[in-house]
Amino acid sequence: MYSFGVVNEFLLFPNVSVTWGVNRTRYDQLEFFNEKVFAEQTGQNFRKAFGNGAPLVVDIMNITTYSSLTQIPLFAGYRQPLSGGFVLTGSVGTHLNIRFRQTLEYDFWDGHKLRKVADLKYRKLNYPVVNNFSPVLGAEKIFDPIVIQAEAYYHFQNKDIPYVDSPGGFGGRLKLLYQFGR
Repeated sequence: MYSFGVVNEFLLFPNVSVTWGVNRTRYDQLEFFNEKVFAEQTGQNFRKAFGNGAPLVVDIMNITTYSSLTQIPLFAGYRQPLSGGFVLTGSVGTHLNIRFRQTLEYDFWDGHKLRKVADLKYRKLNYPVVNNFSPVLGAEKIFDPIVIQAEAYYHFQNKDIPYVDSPGGFGGRLKLLYQFGR
């Protein structure tokens, strides 16, 4: 998966900050060779969930999922200034899920030629607004007015995204910020 976004970090007090913004995450596509593989790996019958438009006598193959999630990150943090423009940071927060999109596409053999069905929407889009938690530790270097932050985080998610390998776990991020004021 990869993510991109815009964030704002605001210092409430000399050592306390809040962070918010918006980001979008695109997940690696998952591919299933045919209906049987789909059923084995997901525990669902493809035709019952998605195959409404396909004739019953055809073979469905090359099933691919595409998933994206738009979120609002909300974090509260503590900052410990050190000498030389270095700062140690720690924060905790969540990402509010505001838009979850998932589409599927597949091929089927109609007896004469291979046909593609694309942009099939996932039916259960009632993805929870809050389902994750992230503690973050990091360091930053201030080159007034530019700030570079490097952070390590653990992302805990209590509800998996359908047909996506578990997006939780350890990660890292690098931020380039512009500082207004002091």
